[in-house]
Amino acid sequence: MSCIICSEEKGQVYREEFQQFQTVTSDCRPFGAGGELLLCSFCDTVYRPRTNQWRANCRKIYSSYVAHRQGRGDEQKLFESSSSISRSAKLVDQLLRIEFLSDNLTWLDFGCGEGHFLRELENASKNCRLYGCDFGQTPPDRFQPSTRKKYFPIDSRPRLRFDRVSLIHVAEH
Repeated sequence: MSCIICSEEKGQVYREEFQQFQTVTSDCRPFGAGGELLLCSFCDTVYRPRTNQWRANCRKIYSSYVAHRQGRGDEQKLFESSSSISRSAKLVDQLLRIEFLSDNLTWLDFGCGEGHFLRELENASKNCRLYGCDFGQTPPDRFQPSTRKKYFPIDSRPRLRFDRVSLIHVAEH
């Protein structure tokens, strides 16, 4: 099986060791024991092999996925000194600092979830055209009634070009 990062065929399977551990979904629900982990001996990436069982588990997890369930729908906070800031606000601050975010961009957040990141982009930029794409057929509530944020389902094929594409929740999950 090839590595999901570097595509090398060199990997060490950790089946027995991992089978005993209880797992937790990314929305913090117990999921039971089992699964496999691989360690790529070329790039040292630890990952789960993309097997039929892995795909079935993903379908099961994401068929009832609840984003940010502990925060009642609010995004996670980062704590700095005595104050807190949302993860997306911190990321947008960093993008502004390195001048990666400017006005008049067309930005796609692929796997946008509830739209927290796009909301922060909308607050920070005056003229960006913002697009979100995810599994749902209807836009999340955070997209209403914005005129600068547009949503489309993941299985649609919009004919647009984007200056920036973010994959925050795709890479995270």
